[in-house]
Amino acid sequence: MAKLGPDAADPAFSRDMLVTALGGRRKQLKALLQEQETLAGIGNAYSDEILFAARLDPTAHAASLSADEITRLHAALHDTLTAAVLARRGVPIAEQKAAKVAAMQVHGRTGEACPGCGGVVEDIPGTKGGGQWCPACQSSSA
Repeated sequence: MAKLGPDAADPAFSRDMLVTALGGRRKQLKALLQEQETLAGIGNAYSDEILFAARLDPTAHAASLSADEITRLHAALHDTLTAAVLARRGVPIAEQKAAKVAAMQVHGRTGEACPGCGGVVEDIPGTKGGGQWCPACQSSSA
């Protein structure tokens, strides 16, 4: 527990805390979001959803983010995690996983239409199906 990073779902988690957590590292955003020492509690599925909400390329390095992209990532972290917690409140334990899966916009949706642009959701290069994104919405040139 002592090695866990800050909890991005905490209302006190600020943009400045995100900047500190990212630390200008040359590590891909998807991997960095899942690194529990950097930010606690974000796994594979929500890293995809957060990066989709922020319209950020999951293979981009944290060090390459502009001030606007950091602001978008901070908002997406807060909004995605808060919405997930609120949406599952009161859902019986036996139904939690199905509710989570049903709420995913890109994660686990390879080949389906992107809810943002209508393009096609694809596997993130190098993840062997372990992560999904919309190249049209999330590429560095989007």
